[in-house]
Amino acid sequence: MRKTCVMLLLLISAAGYGQFVNIIGGGGASTAAINIVIEANEDTTNYISNVTEDATGDTTLTYYNGNIGFKPATPSIGYVIAGNEATFNPTDGSTFAFGGSPELTLQTTFGAVKRIPIVKAGTIKVVTVYWLSYGAAGSTEDVVMYVRLNNTTDSEIATVHNTSATKTITNSALSIAVAAGDYIELKMICPTWATNPTSVVLNYAIYIE
Repeated sequence: MRKTCVMLLLLISAAGYGQFVNIIGGGGASTAAINIVIEANEDTTNYISNVTEDATGDTTLTYYNGNIGFKPATPSIGYVIAGNEATFNPTDGSTFAFGGSPELTLQTTFGAVKRIPIVKAGTIKVVTVYWLSYGAAGSTEDVVMYVRLNNTTDSEIATVHNTSATKTITNSALSIAVAAGDYIELKMICPTWATNPTSVVLNYAIYIE
């Protein structure tokens, strides 16, 4: 249920001292009050003191240039790296690197042409790989995908095992710290299929915050 707030200016002294504002926030069956005293120094600099709120409150108030308002939470700012791989036929028991240089087929050598450079420090939070088989969908053996950082550390994205021609391999609970100058690759470990998938296209998106 949406909270409502009523702001009442109770007293403003002629000298600008001891201005008292009562903000009453309501919602549901109970009402919580937040009392703020706005005072002024001799140099007329205003500030807020004696801020209280109920135990479940999440309101932060700010006073600037004569105005009181709710301070929003600091927004999360991130960026997405997205790309795709050209059509390929996965082979039994192979481990592939993919990500960069989409004009080249998937590689079995890491730390080379499939690097994705990191240009701004942050934390990898989400990786999603979309798999589409234009040919045979393949059998149900496990395909495992990872994020590989600096050709050293692997973090699993997910394991997928189904006979669908389309598969979404995603992980929104990652926390991989990266620095400018690092690089990552996406890594796929193939099983030995009873029926191999064919004409596979991979699209991916990596969210860094």
